[in-house]
Amino acid sequence: MWNWIEGTRIDEDGRRVEGGTVTRTETTRSKVTPGAERDIIQEKTTQSEQSTSTEVTTPPGKFPDDGIERITETQDLQRDAYIEDFHGRDPLAHDDDYEFRLRFYPPNPWERAGLLKKAQGEINAARAALIAAEREVIIEVRKLYEELQYLKGAVALEQEAIGGETKYVEDLRALVAASLITQDKVAMAEIGALSSGLALGQRNLEFENALGALAAYAGVRNPSNILVSDRVARPNLGLSSNELDYYIQMALASRGDLQEIVSLGQIAEGELAEIKGLAIPWLSFVDLSYGARSTGGQRRSDNYGFQVGVTLPFFSWLGHMKEVPEAAISSYFSQMGAKKEQITSQVVNAYRAVQAGIAQKARVESNYAEAMGLLEAALKVEAQAEDSAKLIYAAEKQKAEFAKSRLEAHRLYNQALILFEEALGADIDAVFNVEGGGEGAGASAS
Repeated sequence: MWNWIEGTRIDEDGRRVEGGTVTRTETTRSKVTPGAERDIIQEKTTQSEQSTSTEVTTPPGKFPDDGIERITETQDLQRDAYIEDFHGRDPLAHDDDYEFRLRFYPPNPWERAGLLKKAQGEINAARAALIAAEREVIIEVRKLYEELQYLKGAVALEQEAIGGETKYVEDLRALVAASLITQDKVAMAEIGALSSGLALGQRNLEFENALGALAAYAGVRNPSNILVSDRVARPNLGLSSNELDYYIQMALASRGDLQEIVSLGQIAEGELAEIKGLAIPWLSFVDLSYGARSTGGQRRSDNYGFQVGVTLPFFSWLGHMKEVPEAAISSYFSQMGAKKEQITSQVVNAYRAVQAGIAQKARVESNYAEAMGLLEAALKVEAQAEDSAKLIYAAEKQKAEFAKSRLEAHRLYNQALILFEEALGADIDAVFNVEGGGEGAGASAS
């Protein structure tokens, strides 16, 4: 834009000055980042002013000596420029605000210690329950299997008894044929043979039932797949009364049911420690933040933040939450004491039962050997008369009775060993160094 000002004036010295002023103003508007939703509009204004004057040094009406009028021309140039920045609303200019926040939840160390103790107690309780269940299965299978062994031996003895009854009937029939005795004597012997047959049938039925019970417990569909060995007696143990305290301590350390109660008490202690930890003020969260603000793609500011939250457990300070775990701890300690007394009693009684079983088995074995020696001569007699036939029959019955007593003694001894293992919470092999298996095998305390 141009502006011209012209005029003539007389200065103080009477000189005539003619001239003019030219002013030029230029404004430029531009976008810094075109295409944005909100942008900065830059306006640049430039103003130029040019002054021109002609000075006549000779006053009007007067001329210099040389008759020449002197004229002096001066030009002043002034140039001003300024820049003004301002925001202009533009549909394509925009503002951006960014913020990133990272939150941490620091764990309460006291609460964490209680939770870890509680978790360890739960692990120990699960392990103890597993050990107790495993021992229960082992003991039950051993009871069923050893009962099968006993019934198998009992069936064999009944079969031998039937064999003796049958031989006695045959001997009597031979005597009847020789007209040495009457028929009524044979009839009485046949009744005895029929009675032995009924006993054998009953034993077989008991054996089949026991075999089916073991198959069902073990998950075997076909009971005939179970092989029952002929070994009835288990290893002999050399028990010493001086080692009874050792057996009790082993039982207290091995019994899964006791360890389960101890673990439940540990869980209750962990819960109490957790509640006490929650009563201690602690950081609930810690925030770290960063924010940035930009306009038209240019960053204007950066913000950093830090924030902490603290929990004040007013309700936990009342202390009412501690009542339940404290009562549970007291209950579990009481149960532990009662269970220890029960285990000690079981070990002592089982120990006495094993000692009695060992003594009874030793007496029966001695009497059986002596009886077999005495009956050997009677068993070699031929049935040439009624008296000799009766003698042989009586000897066979005595032999069978001693065999049954021997089998029963072994059974009682095995049952005492099972009670001892159940009281100890461990197998006999883990307590004693077994030198051999089967009847008459010896063992010593480890």
